[in-house]
Amino acid sequence: MGDSGTYLYTALTGWIPDDRSFTYGFLIRPLTVLPHTLVPLLVFQTLLGAISAWIVGCCLLKYFRAPRWLATICTLLCAIEPLQLFAERCVLTETVSIFLFAVVVWLSLDYLASGRLVSLAGIQIVSVVLISIRVSYLPLVEVDSILLPLIGPAAAAVLIAVRARRNRTGDANSGILKPALRFAANILVGALLCQAVLYGYRNWNGALLDRPPAYNYADGIFLASFWAPVIEARDFPIPDLRGPIFDHLKYDLKNPKNRQNHCFSVGGLCENIRKETRAKFGDDPRTSPNKLAKKAALRAAKRNPLGLLRLFVVTAEEYFEPSYFRTMVTLEEGSIQTAGADFDKELRENFNQPYAPLRSTLVQRWHLAAIPWYRFLLFAPLVFAILAIGSGRKNVAEKLFFAVAIFGLTLEAIALTQEPTVRYMIGEAWLVPLALGATSALLLSDKRIAVARESRSELGGAPKLPTAEHRI
Repeated sequence: MGDSGTYLYTALTGWIPDDRSFTYGFLIRPLTVLPHTLVPLLVFQTLLGAISAWIVGCCLLKYFRAPRWLATICTLLCAIEPLQLFAERCVLTETVSIFLFAVVVWLSLDYLASGRLVSLAGIQIVSVVLISIRVSYLPLVEVDSILLPLIGPAAAAVLIAVRARRNRTGDANSGILKPALRFAANILVGALLCQAVLYGYRNWNGALLDRPPAYNYADGIFLASFWAPVIEARDFPIPDLRGPIFDHLKYDLKNPKNRQNHCFSVGGLCENIRKETRAKFGDDPRTSPNKLAKKAALRAAKRNPLGLLRLFVVTAEEYFEPSYFRTMVTLEEGSIQTAGADFDKELRENFNQPYAPLRSTLVQRWHLAAIPWYRFLLFAPLVFAILAIGSGRKNVAEKLFFAVAIFGLTLEAIALTQEPTVRYMIGEAWLVPLALGATSALLLSDKRIAVARESRSELGGAPKLPTAEHRI
């Protein structure tokens, strides 16, 4: 409700929120405000969802030579994935961000296959647009800007040249120079271009809000609420405010199920930090509540890393509490929420429809019935690791890329959340059919080779396999 209302308000008025990505509001403005209806947004997001699923099949066919039947199954699984179907029908950033994430993955696989600098540069450009829609992809974007050049063809060429140099003398040693220069160019394009576009986005965001450059201005507040059960009074950097903040908490700080209250409710940790900090320092940006909250959270993580890991485990376990988790899924659907009179009035006046949460629709029932799938996503990294190891040494770079992405997205769902939230798993839900389909295709190719060799042995001659030209 808070997210959707913010995006619609941005579309209507141009208001820039300071606590979340904002470009989605401007994106949906011509789709919603000008025609005075939300129907074009539904059509647009459905189209993006279809393209995102199509990208899965294209990547499997082009980069992993998957059988058409396997690529078709993975594409259809992605097309009917419940989180994506549900998101297509919501005023939320998930559908657009998944489409942009799919483009980033496609370009990444193309770079790993071809080594083209234009693909590497395209990744950085699309990534900053992705961040402007949903900032939670930022850690993955920054890691990939370094990882991709390190595991790409340019890096492989340097290793080959180094190995060749060991067996050569004289002028042959100069053969390493060209691969090294190309590898350096890849590092520069990946790392420096990524930081350049992210720097530009931070400055643009700051200029719009007339504040110092930043991705948003509530990341510390949210981080403190995510890790609230680990934070203690001694972690807060201003000793004089420890008592006023921590001695007057309305909710038990150690209870993980209170994290939502500590973020948004009066008497919660974050609200107390805002109130006491502003009372003492005013609006001084050097001691803003957001900065102090972030320092407290990071101090707690450094002081008690094992406690933080236990908190991650507790959050993962909450996905397996049947009644509680089902309530969280139902709450995300909006089916048990009500809208205020002012919000309902704005919807009627600007979009010609009342507040209408999904109730008993096919998509809503599918979204709720898919609880076992959401739980499986927590184990998807392990399943992928088994398939990746079993498929041998083929496509090692692609498998490393998938591993970082899947493990990173899974960790985000349990480390950067206040409660089990399946909406935060949508990136992994799109990636899993592609990653598991890719490793399955590699395993199947091993079996086809084994059958061919067996056929050669039995027939006493070369098997009639398709030529490379025919396979292309």
